[in-house]
Amino acid sequence: MTVPTAEFDSRPDDSAFPALVADTRAKEAACARTGGAVRRTLNSATVARDMDVIRAVLRERKLNFLGYGDATYTGAVYGTLFPRRMDRSVLDSSRNPEVDWRGQYKSQAYAIRDNVDAWAAWAGRRDGHFGLGTSGRRVIASVERAADSLAETPVGYMDRTGFDAAVGALAADRTQWDELGDLVSALVHRPGDPDTERRANAALQPWEEPEGELRPGAVEAATCEDDWPTDMAVYREDMRRFKEKYPYGLGVLRAQPWVCAFRSFTPSERPPYIRNSGYPKGLVVHAEGNPVLRHAGGRAMAERLGHRLVTVADDGSNDVYAVRGNRCVDARVTTYLLTGVLPRRAETVCAGAPRPDVPADRGR
Repeated sequence: MTVPTAEFDSRPDDSAFPALVADTRAKEAACARTGGAVRRTLNSATVARDMDVIRAVLRERKLNFLGYGDATYTGAVYGTLFPRRMDRSVLDSSRNPEVDWRGQYKSQAYAIRDNVDAWAAWAGRRDGHFGLGTSGRRVIASVERAADSLAETPVGYMDRTGFDAAVGALAADRTQWDELGDLVSALVHRPGDPDTERRANAALQPWEEPEGELRPGAVEAATCEDDWPTDMAVYREDMRRFKEKYPYGLGVLRAQPWVCAFRSFTPSERPPYIRNSGYPKGLVVHAEGNPVLRHAGGRAMAERLGHRLVTVADDGSNDVYAVRGNRCVDARVTTYLLTGVLPRRAETVCAGAPRPDVPADRGR
């Protein structure tokens, strides 16, 4: 375990970069001391082989797989390595088989910005209600005015970094688009109002504490199965670009150095090329506005494997089946898991959670 020395900032100055590099290097060194040789074997292929051992111990001829998020990649690897032992497969909120781990992380910033731009366009058609401007571009300008003000003078516990995090989180959840609009409006027009401070504090995103050291250490080792850039100039330039274009939802985190830039081991093997060599077609479920795993990645996985795609339209959920109460998704996935019957179409579109009932301006 290491203690970071760099101050956390969603839009860091270049002067913070050396400390970020030092913190990341120290973290990898600590992982090497505690994880030792086992880290080189923590990768997608070895996890897939462990799954097959469990299948054999249970005396099951074939494996049925339901995976969420990054686990979808493990399921796809299992099908690649053991196509004759894969039966039904549901990949909910899928990784993109066409990008490496670093590309996957960077795509989170793109997805978050997609959501923010969609919200801004919606708010721009409701300038009479929010007063943020009559177009998406003007709404973003209002967001930036709020960010600039918070960088100088926090409101309650909210500074610019907390604001950037809140904008990304609230933009993903369509049901909270009005809350985001009201927050930005209050920060722009009434920064000293007690109600604005209440809104700002309520919008702050809670930080999740790790559930112990095993999970973070395993994730850090597994993501090093890919080769990451070792030239720190690559990360410096990406961070400069990301803090300008993708500040919301802490997009710069997706561009800064990761422990794999200082990888202290050689992986036991490389990730296999994902393919379907004959196991039954399955399902990929993906929300259109997923901020963690971009929808384009789910589509790419469905196309690569020949699976059916279930898209949740205009929705920013990560993990959908049996989690969000979406009857359209739940019915189709449950039917497939119980009977093996897939939707007829290559892509089924289910409605997501409705946007807030805020009337658009007349003529908009």
